Amino acid sequence: MQFLLKTHSNSCKNSQARFAQQPFGPHQIHLYSSALNAIPYACSLIFSPESLPYNHDAFLFNTIIEAFAESTQFKRTSIIYYSKMLTHCFKPNNYTYPFVFKACAGIRDFNLGKSVQGSVLKLGFHGESHVVNAMLHMYCCCDDGIQFAEKVFEEMPKRNSVLWSTMMGGYVRRGMSAEAINLFRAM
Repeated sequence: MQFLLKTHSNSCKNSQARFAQQPFGPHQIHLYSSALNAIPYACSLIFSPESLPYNHDAFLFNTIIEAFAESTQFKRTSIIYYSKMLTHCFKPNNYTYPFVFKACAGIRDFNLGKSVQGSVLKLGFHGESHVVNAMLHMYCCCDDGIQFAEKVFEEMPKRNSVLWSTMMGGYVRRGMSAEAINLFRAM
C-alpha cells in the first residue's frame, strides 16, 4: 500500500498540470481496490476538491458500486454510493443493478432489495436477464425471500439457463431439494 501511495503522490507532485487534466477515474479505482483493497482511499481521491470540476458519470459510479459490492467488508458502502448516484441525479443503467443487488444479497437486506426492485421496474430493466438473475440471487439469499424469487422467476417471459440455475440454487440453499428437482425437470 505504501508503495502505491508514494507513487500516486509523486505523480501528483511531478505533473500537476497533467493530473489536473486527468481526474482520478475508474482505472485507478480498480488499481487501488483490486490490488490493495483500498477502495475508500480511491473514493476519497475521486471526490476530492481537485476532481470536483470534472463530470462524474454513471460509469464512474458503477465502478465504485461494483468495487464496494465485491469487497467483503464494504458492501453497505456500495449502497451508500448507489444513493449518492441517485442524489447527484445520475440515472442508473442496466449495469448498475447487478452490483447493487449483489450488495443487498451480501448484507441480507430484503427490504432494500425490494426497494431496488421497484427502481428496476420503474426504469424498465426488468426484462434484462442479468439484472433479473442478480435480483433472484438477492432474494434467494435473504430470509423469507424465496417467495419473491419465485414470483420474479415466474414473471420472466424468457428464461435462460442461468436464471433456471439461480432459482434451483436458491431452492438448494434453503434446503428445498424437492422444489429444485421439480424445477430441473420443468427446465
